[in-house]
Amino acid sequence: MRLTIPIIIALLLVAGLAQAADVPTSKGDKAMVFMFHGLCDLDLGPYGGGFGMRYYLADELAVRGALVFDMYSETDEPSSSADPDRPDDEYSWNDMGLHIVIEKHLEGCGSSVSPYIGGGGGFNMYSEEDKEAASWVDGTTTKWGQDICTYDATYFSLYGVAGFEWAFTDCLTLGGEYMFGFESWSGEEETDYAEPGVDTWKSGKDSMSWIGFDTAHLYLSVYW
Repeated sequence: MRLTIPIIIALLLVAGLAQAADVPTSKGDKAMVFMFHGLCDLDLGPYGGGFGMRYYLADELAVRGALVFDMYSETDEPSSSADPDRPDDEYSWNDMGLHIVIEKHLEGCGSSVSPYIGGGGGFNMYSEEDKEAASWVDGTTTKWGQDICTYDATYFSLYGVAGFEWAFTDCLTLGGEYMFGFESWSGEEETDYAEPGVDTWKSGKDSMSWIGFDTAHLYLSVYW
């Protein structure tokens, strides 16, 4: 907290000294978009969980999007003292998605502030796989395999937005927006056991839905 206050004060001083500039809103203008995930440590992260861009299709009409692509994998090998037939434990997940917002920029109180309204939506496809070594006894022989647990989920959203961009210096803007919309998440888990004769286990689907107002994080856009 003691470090946070000087940082905020410094930002306010820099913003006060910076020369206000025009928000780029002409056809062909483009920017990379970042998002602050909390100001306590100025955690600047990806927009919408992925690579964010804004592009003006026409004067005062922009499309803002995020491409989400994440993959992770981990392998734990058994120790040298373990049964040599014991397989590795493996874990992996991936997340892919696309989020799109159309912005219609309006006349503001000055050229350094550009309010806008619009709408958008997005989807994500998430999958997770966990493979754990499993053994069973067949007669007098110990056999090995992998119990494989998978989880697959989809996310969908649709919303309207109302926000603004403020050009605090050339080629750099800050902005935020209100959102009103709908979100839905559904997933299903399944475990396929290695031991013969053991049935595959399937869970019921888990789901979540939400509708209402929300505020987006603080945006930083870098134009070129």
